[in-house]
Parts: sequence; structure tokens; C-alpha cells
Amino acid sequence: MELRTMSGQSSKITETTTLHRELAVLLVTILSASAGCSSHVHKTFDVSQLPEIELKVGVVEVTPTTGVWESPALSPNGRRLVVQNEVYTDPVLPYEVCNICLFQRDNRGEWRPLPDIACGHYRKWGGMMVLPVQPSFDHTGSGVIITQITFDSLLSIPMLHTVHSWVERRFIETPDVERLVECRDWGLNKTELLQHARLSPDGRWLAFYTREHQNDKGIYLLDTKTGKKRRLSCELDKHPTWSADGSRIYFHTQYGGRRRRFEIESDDVERSVIGYFQLHMQDGELIAYERISMDDLNNEYIYNKHPVEVPGTSLLFFHGQEKPGGKKRLMVRLNEPKSQVFVVKPFLNGCKLKAAKHPCASRQQKDLVFVAKQSGETDYCHLVSLTLDALNKVEQAVVESGRGLSSHGVKQ
Repeated sequence: MELRTMSGQSSKITETTTLHRELAVLLVTILSASAGCSSHVHKTFDVSQLPEIELKVGVVEVTPTTGVWESPALSPNGRRLVVQNEVYTDPVLPYEVCNICLFQRDNRGEWRPLPDIACGHYRKWGGMMVLPVQPSFDHTGSGVIITQITFDSLLSIPMLHTVHSWVERRFIETPDVERLVECRDWGLNKTELLQHARLSPDGRWLAFYTREHQNDKGIYLLDTKTGKKRRLSCELDKHPTWSADGSRIYFHTQYGGRRRRFEIESDDVERSVIGYFQLHMQDGELIAYERISMDDLNNEYIYNKHPVEVPGTSLLFFHGQEKPGGKKRLMVRLNEPKSQVFVVKPFLNGCKLKAAKHPCASRQQKDLVFVAKQSGETDYCHLVSLTLDALNKVEQAVVESGRGLSSHGVKQ
């Protein structure tokens, strides 16, 4: 634990060419060499068997709408849902072009689609690419926070010196757009990406992370009242998510794997540990904070990402892998360090979900939404939620079985 004080397209396009692939590999090889990247030898880690919680009821599909879903987010009251719908995935480089879709829950609890809040722009042969990504809601639920990334391309290959990103708020009921922050305002590298922006429950603090440049990486806070920035970490901490009461910011820290958005995966096995910043406020000002990791990495294989708490419970959900290269699973634990990790095995319409990721929750309701795929599917084409009964079953199993166990199933 560290104590730190503050001093101040509508259809998916799958065509590609051999030339595209060869140019992309060459480009990334050159960039990796210039950045001082080196090859790593695979290391053997200890892998533990995690206990499971089976859910054969209480798992429902949010919408029958066809999509390749990523990064869902619920509004504070749980009545609206925003999510990425992928329209193009690059066959070599790890980027995708998405539309940002919006849904609203009616009085019967059913979700109905609203007009897309933002659309990506893909240029097969070259030109300006626009990537709206990682949507979330503002503190009122009336606006959507989006990171916009633009770059010029040649045969869909990014010209990295042209990359530009900013965070904006798009209002749902009006066409108004408010730009909140961009790199050049803060003196960050002009090609840095501002990612996973999340507004605090009181609307004052905007949290996001960067990772493209060694000197800039970490989680930041923007004080929307004063315009000042706060840097919470210099580690590869990612995906900040606020607690419902605003006293914590959850995150995960990456070790190994691909460090930058436009890199090809490295040979180093990726591991990740979840944690949180415990914030200490006085009269609305951030005075100090503690950075707390949920687990010690040691020689264990731990891959836990995208933590989110569910209000009204003692649970912290996230997705993880049980072994290197394994499928992503929905996981859960008590919301405290060193607690036992469980794998949640949901069944949708009688069929087991083979993979799940990106859980999200509202701030006022006991609910959970995530993306998933079933056997035979290559994409995450299901938006899935757990009912109140299902969440209660999970909490009962975790509370009854979780105490007295270390995070990897060994009796203490």
C-alpha cells in the first residue's frame, strides 16, 4: 500500500490484403525497435484451480439486436445503457472502428434501442479514420462521455504521427457536444491517447489513463471545476472506474503483454492485478490517497481486469483468465484485498457461455451487465445481464465460502 499526497457503417468489414498485412508488420517492427522493445522468453507461472459458481437461471439477454459488443456502461440509475458496436477490426494491428449504441429500459424492464450517439469512420484505402471508444455516462445520465481518436491512414495502417485524441461529452436529448480535455492542453505527448474516461458521481472529477508513452503512462484526474490535472500513478494502471460513493477508483495494473495500442502482442506473458485508489477528500478537494493492490503478484499467474463494484452488495466483479491464453471468464470476489476469487459460469437459454468480459454496474441499482459469447461464436455478440436473484445467489456463495481463503483457493 502506498500513501501519496497531492500538492497541487453499419456492416462489419473483413477484407484485407497481403500488402496491408506486410506493411503493418514492418511498421510495427520499426516502431518497436525504435522504442527499445525486446523479445522475452516465456516464463512458467503457478496456476491455481478456482472455485466456480454456476448460474443456470437469472441470466438474460439485454437485446436481440445483432452486434459485436465491447465496453458496456450503465447510467447511474440503471435506466440507460451505452456500448460499442464494432464495424471494422484491423486484421493485424489491435484497433477497431465502432459505433456507440444507446439503449433505454422501459417500464416493463425491456431495453429498446435509441439512435446511435456516435459513429466511427473507416477508410479502406486511406484517409481520416475516426474511432469513438470506451463510452460511459456523466453523473446525471443525460450525457455520454466518449474518447475520440483520429488518425490518417494508408491502406488502413495508422500514420502514428497523426494520432490525436480527446474526451468529449455528448448530450442525449440535444445535439450539443462539449470537449472536456485533450492531450495538448496538458503538455502530454501530442499522439498520446486519453482512454477509459469516467466522471465521478458528483461530476467534478474526470478519471482516465494513458499508456502510449513511457513518460506519460498512468491514471490521471481532471478537476472539471478548476481545470487542473492530478496524476495518480506512473505505473501501467488502466481502466479507472469509480465506486458508487466516489471514495474509490478501481483499476487494474498490467505486467507484460502489449503495452501500446498499435503494437503487436509481445512474447512476454501478460498478467494483471486489480486494485483501487482510496481517496481522501476535504471540502471537495483531494488531499491524499492510497494505492492498494488486491493481490501480490509473486510467481502466480493472475490475469484480472476491469473491476466494478455492485451497489448494495459486498461484491467486486471483473473478468479474468485462469491460465495463459485461456478464455476470459466472469469472476467475482469480496470487495477486499486477498479475498477468494470465484469463476462465475452463467448459462444463457440453457447454453453455457464460453467467455465473458467487461462487466459494468450502475451506481444506484443492484445490477450487472457484461458481454459474452457462446460455443461456436468468435465474437462477443451477446449483451447479458444478471437478475437480482442471480446476484443474490452469487453474493450468498461468495460470502459463505470466500472468507478464510486466500485469493487463489488455498486455506489460510
